[in-house]
Amino acid sequence: MFKQTTVYKLTQDDWFPSVYSDWGDLVFVSFHGNIHDSCKELEPVYRTSVWGGDDTGMEFDSTNEAESWTKFLQVIGLDYVNMRELNELGFKLV
Repeated sequence: MFKQTTVYKLTQDDWFPSVYSDWGDLVFVSFHGNIHDSCKELEPVYRTSVWGGDDTGMEFDSTNEAESWTKFLQVIGLDYVNMRELNELGFKLV
């Protein structure tokens, strides 16, 4: 599995701010792998996150790598990555 993978996706929400582009407003969608990788004493936690251009983001954490990777694939498969859909997928605002 990848250590970290990030893609840009279109959004219809204001992520305070979104990432502005010629294609429309964008967010970063990332699969981070094990966020506790540097501390072997901690249980592995795999994270998928969505962030705007500054300090607004939503995250999904799981101790199951396949579950977190599946969330990443679900999100990048959306036409628009909006907070409501992320909430329905189990993401939390951070």
